[in-house]
Amino acid sequence: MTIIYFILLFVLISVFYYNKSPKDKIIEKYFTTNKNICKILKTINYNYNDLDVKLRNIKDTSIYNYYCKNLINIYNSDKQKILSLINKTKQTIDSKYYFLFDNILFLKWKNHIDNGYPQTNKNIVCLSENFINNINVNDFKNFKYYGSVLIHELIHIWQKKNPKIFEKLYELWNFKKLNNLINDNKLKSIKRFNPDGISDYWILNGNKKILLASIYTDKSVDIGDVDYIGYYIENNKINYSKFDHLANIKEYTDIFGNINGNHYDLHELSASLLTKYIFKYDTTIIDKNSKAYKNISEWI
Repeated sequence: MTIIYFILLFVLISVFYYNKSPKDKIIEKYFTTNKNICKILKTINYNYNDLDVKLRNIKDTSIYNYYCKNLINIYNSDKQKILSLINKTKQTIDSKYYFLFDNILFLKWKNHIDNGYPQTNKNIVCLSENFINNINVNDFKNFKYYGSVLIHELIHIWQKKNPKIFEKLYELWNFKKLNNLINDNKLKSIKRFNPDGISDYWILNGNKKILLASIYTDKSVDIGDVDYIGYYIENNKINYSKFDHLANIKEYTDIFGNINGNHYDLHELSASLLTKYIFKYDTTIIDKNSKAYKNISEWI
């Protein structure tokens, strides 16, 4: 009887799934319950320093609890907005990049979380309530912006899934991974943590060795108050008295040219350049004549 019971149960479940509409199956592909989202968030190492916690106004002893309790249910209207953005974005890119949309989930949280910045954790695209509410693919200007953000975030998930592939790109850009920096404790205490950022130390390896960083200012009131700088590295040590804004460092601009946005981190840089390469309507200012952009076609 037990075997017969399980066979019947399997048949019923199979029939139920088979009879679901294609739209229902797509919705299940990209969305899950907040309970399941929290299970994933619990596995993340939130390597925050004291300023990261303070400027995010996190009061909880457990950081993942802070994020979980600020989740909002994704309603059907939200799902339709996200699906419309996915579908229209896919229509504008080469099908060989459709893999970016595989095995991903979306969450919605309150607007104040991390300044409302879109980001990823594991395979989850994290979006604020306002971000989702403002999606309107029927407005071309709106679509260009939101499509750019979507591809950018999906590239971050690709980076998490296949870090070794991206290391080859960074080597083309003349960066070298360092196993350690001898005096990095100060850096860890003032550097903004980015869930999409690269965790290892990669040094621009020219005549001068330069570490890219996003550093909180003396008057930071939220996580947006940072300077994008390059520290000079000497004998595997950071010279904290010798740094400059990235836009003023010739070794950096010789590779990346004129670029805006989050240009202080290799994962952010590659996501920005790849978005421009993949999505023809991308709104980010990218120098297509730069060495870094030209290397994309060689690497990809």
